[in-house]
Amino acid sequence: MIVVGASLGGLDALSRIAHLLQSDFPVPIVAVLHTGSQDPRRIADRLGSRSALRVTCAQDGERLVPGTIYLSTPSHRLTVVPPGTLRQTPTAAVNGATADALFLSAARTFGEGVIGVVLSGAGADGTAGMAAIHEAGGIGIVQRPDEAESTGMPLSAIQGDHPDYTASIEKIAELLGTSVHEDSAHAGPAALPRDDFLKVDTGNAQAAAVLNLPTDLGA
Repeated sequence: MIVVGASLGGLDALSRIAHLLQSDFPVPIVAVLHTGSQDPRRIADRLGSRSALRVTCAQDGERLVPGTIYLSTPSHRLTVVPPGTLRQTPTAAVNGATADALFLSAARTFGEGVIGVVLSGAGADGTAGMAAIHEAGGIGIVQRPDEAESTGMPLSAIQGDHPDYTASIEKIAELLGTSVHEDSAHAGPAALPRDDFLKVDTGNAQAAAVLNLPTDLGA
């Protein structure tokens, strides 16, 4: 499965990714978006209007279905439990470490079968969860901070866990499509195309330079 964490600017980033995914995308996507008090149904409608995938608000006890994007509900913690069931519980915090909770639960449930994606957003939510996915043998992808509306979550994830990929939105969509393909599903990060890695100056928490590495996905 794929899990996504995002905050400020993340809804637009996820919308662009969803627009690029094909209708036969073979795995579920579960996303925690820090959207405050916005109506999740309106957000789902917005995403669904731009995507060939089904987009819905997550429901407690719902079984994950391939080709579907599940969105979190404000003031709720969304997790996944074996064999692939969503659990949604109220939380006092509007946002809190909700991406971390989702990522950690996915790592425990699916192990190396998890891909974690951290998109634009403020704060550090998703960093600890990405580390858990890495420990479980999954794949970590982070939006390039220089292309994110808010760099907090991407920079924190890069500094905290050394993700497998730091990529543009368009390349994230390509990476997701490649990684869930039947021929590469069990090949691990080394089999996937490298793309636009970022050098990070952890001293001042800013991107020091972007290395434009080869991006030929056919190579």
